[in-house]
Amino acid sequence: MATDTEGIVYSSSVYHWAGDGEGTLFLSPNPRREYDTPQTSWRWTGDTIIQGLLEQYARVYPNLRAHAPGYPSPRELLSRTKLGNVDFEGEMSHDTAGSDLIERLLLDDDPRPLYLQAWGGTNTIARALRSIQDRYAGTPQWQRVYDKVSAKAVIVAGGFQDLTYTGYIAPNWPKLQVRDVSGGYGAWGYYFEGQSPVPQQWQYYFGADWTRKNILDVGPLGAQYFVWGDGRSTPGDPLDTFGDLSNPPKWLPARKKHDFLSEGDTVAFMNLIDTGLRSEPDPTWGGWGGRLVRQTTAPNLWTSAPSDLGPGGKAIGSYGWTRWIPAAQNDFAARLKWSVTPPGRPVDHQPVVRPLTRDGQVRAGTTVTVCGLVYDPDGGPVAVRWSQYQDAGTFPGAVTITGADRRCAQVAVPAGARSGRTIHLILTATGSARTPLTHYGRVVLTVRRPGKRPCARDRGRCRDRGRWREVPGRDRDLRRPRRVRGHGGPRRRRRRSHRGRAEQPARPAVHVHAGAAAAHPAGPPHLRPPRRLRPHARTAARPRPAPGTRAACPVRVRRRPGRLRTGV
Repeated sequence: MATDTEGIVYSSSVYHWAGDGEGTLFLSPNPRREYDTPQTSWRWTGDTIIQGLLEQYARVYPNLRAHAPGYPSPRELLSRTKLGNVDFEGEMSHDTAGSDLIERLLLDDDPRPLYLQAWGGTNTIARALRSIQDRYAGTPQWQRVYDKVSAKAVIVAGGFQDLTYTGYIAPNWPKLQVRDVSGGYGAWGYYFEGQSPVPQQWQYYFGADWTRKNILDVGPLGAQYFVWGDGRSTPGDPLDTFGDLSNPPKWLPARKKHDFLSEGDTVAFMNLIDTGLRSEPDPTWGGWGGRLVRQTTAPNLWTSAPSDLGPGGKAIGSYGWTRWIPAAQNDFAARLKWSVTPPGRPVDHQPVVRPLTRDGQVRAGTTVTVCGLVYDPDGGPVAVRWSQYQDAGTFPGAVTITGADRRCAQVAVPAGARSGRTIHLILTATGSARTPLTHYGRVVLTVRRPGKRPCARDRGRCRDRGRWREVPGRDRDLRRPRRVRGHGGPRRRRRRSHRGRAEQPARPAVHVHAGAAAAHPAGPPHLRPPRRLRPHARTAARPRPAPGTRAACPVRVRRRPGRLRTGV
């Protein structure tokens, strides 16, 4: 899935706001505020930080572009960096360059979803929505615009860091999809209770040794990365004391020097990375950005699933996030290495994975084969593994996978699987480089339960005592309709036409022979069709005329949905 960066917008939050520059005192009504007296600004670090990071990005951009396509140019990103609503927490009283950009993107003709990443408050997004409402509400175009924006916008929030979602967005735009991914903070460093949810075998990826080797010592971008005890702080933020281990923040326990600090709101971006999991269009499918569950329909709110099934079928808290940590961290390390490797020199890339089995229907009680095309673009060996992502599917049980370590595997669908349930199969491919990179493929199987042996067939279904059942063994859409003589089902009642004459019930299909045509040159009376029907080009068996005689008019057969009809 290709994702375009349409804009980078500064916004405020309960933790950071600039003030209006006129000395206005402000006291937030938000109970999460960090101050008790009115302030003129709070922890504001300026509106040039992003531009400074883009300068470092420009230094390594030629290397990144040489090793992987899709990286936007620094000039393009700089032109799309805008200042949003930053005066106060939740301020949405006036239009800004950032809100105007969001408004324009919501109203353009691009049919793709627009993912609005709220790494702070949602007030700049709320201002854009308010401007649209002020312009179109009460006009004939309002319903069309409202439906378009509600279907197009997807807000992905790292928690609600101001009150504009509950105060304006939810009551005025209830159909707009909002995803709260703050449940992933614990997996990526911000575990507030002091106990990491990351399994012990993967905590190595957050230790000082891994961080120094793969991040801090790797190029200009790696040098910008903040970690525990690095002696740095963000100018303008007096509470940024992570770099001073003697004075750590009160809300987060200190760790060792150069331990991984956090990815913070990056969790909102993780599902937009093309991993092959196809997790962004449907948040219930799960991916690097977690697996979400729907909380309410109005408003349309989604939050992180509390747990996933781990090894052994036991539910593990935050496992919808932590299960991807090794692959995600190795991918991060590889991209930093790309940034310092000149063009022409070898680097490691993710394996290429293309499922050869499409999403489709399977019958309960059968065994199906799923296959995938897997190779390493760098020419190395690749380890593959098929597995079931049980939490993403609606089938509650486990399936048996034979040959899971091969490109083609056999999946046994349980006989008791209910029709309509889904089974998600993940093909994981991992390279053999020093930094093993991983890519995925996903196949979704939908169970279709077979019925009993049919008593009669009509469009792939069987009617038995007034009930319709699926007919096993044949595709409904490919079945040719036909009627069977001697059907033992309930009789059809004779209907009365508007002229009062009893209409004949539909007759069963018959095979027309040459003898019938000879006995009745126009066809037997009960098989004569209406004159308006044109004869089909394909004729039935035609008798050869005797020498010196004229052949009887042939009987022609044409197919109509539901029955066979004959015509002359």
